[in-house]
Amino acid sequence: MKIREKRTILENASIKVDVSKYEKMLRELVDDYAERAIEDRNRDEMDPVRLSDVLSAINSTFQDSESIKKLRDEPDNWNVANDVYKKLFKQYRDNASSNATRDNMKVFDTLRLIRKYVESLTVVKKTDSEIYEDYDESYQTVLKLTRDNIKLVTDIVSSATKRVKDWNVPVTIEISLPSKANELDLEHGESSFQVSVGKRDISFTLFLVDGKIEIGDELEGGDDDFFDDPTVQHFYFSLINEIRKPGSSSIVKFMTLYTARPVKDRKRYIGAKDVPINIFLSSSLDDAEGLATDLAGSGKRDLYKVVIEQRYLVQTLEGRIKHYQTIGSGKKVPVKKIELLIQGE
Repeated sequence: MKIREKRTILENASIKVDVSKYEKMLRELVDDYAERAIEDRNRDEMDPVRLSDVLSAINSTFQDSESIKKLRDEPDNWNVANDVYKKLFKQYRDNASSNATRDNMKVFDTLRLIRKYVESLTVVKKTDSEIYEDYDESYQTVLKLTRDNIKLVTDIVSSATKRVKDWNVPVTIEISLPSKANELDLEHGESSFQVSVGKRDISFTLFLVDGKIEIGDELEGGDDDFFDDPTVQHFYFSLINEIRKPGSSSIVKFMTLYTARPVKDRKRYIGAKDVPINIFLSSSLDDAEGLATDLAGSGKRDLYKVVIEQRYLVQTLEGRIKHYQTIGSGKKVPVKKIELLIQGE
């Protein structure tokens, strides 16, 4: 008997949250665990787990003398045995990011042996239905944790879109799934989410870390493989800016930056009131000069100082020296001032 649920797609104004793939993966994992529990129960009834085997496995795998002593002192105490299992399972989970640990079947076999021993101490053996119901309860608990994380992320994204002027593109939020079902976080729920703006492949990742948001997997402006519409690109980067710095779209703040542009385009930039979208700028003149040298193979470069409003920029490099890229809903963005500092030789 497997307990199934209807796949879920949640709607939040212009935000669509699709958790169907996650629910399917989580359900299949929980069902698999339930089926293993039933198989283990049936096997234990025919071949009871011996305490000596459990102690030997813990000693060779975890070298945990404290757990060994507790089990040896109270071999029939279900609470003691279950606490030992939870402690060692947590130790396994904490190290699960290491492939060497995750692939170590000896560790997994030891945990299964301890779990069998715990189950063997149960006074009343559970029926198949009761086992499935227990695991379904676990499924619902983990699903709620993930849904709580989704709600937090959705509220942040939804609020950010409302602060971006004239926002008019759909947003979809999906859970970033691991490659294997047994890598799902059954303790805290999932905390990594793919946010798509317009089309599915125009996306970035939001990570929930200790209740705070971090952004990763950003696309690069001007990438024709993704951005065939400057308006969508503008909304994409504006959303990222608003999530990072709430209110940045409405705050008028000018920044002084530096950029290296081809000498052949000098007439385009001297005295200009605007610049093209997707050009790169640096917070450091020396850094921009270094970039000009690096790009010399594509033609000589002039160095400019640019005073531009922050809302027309997306930050692409964090640190002492910061890099930015111009963004806008059209093909160019306004600047307050642009000044030629160094002519390319």
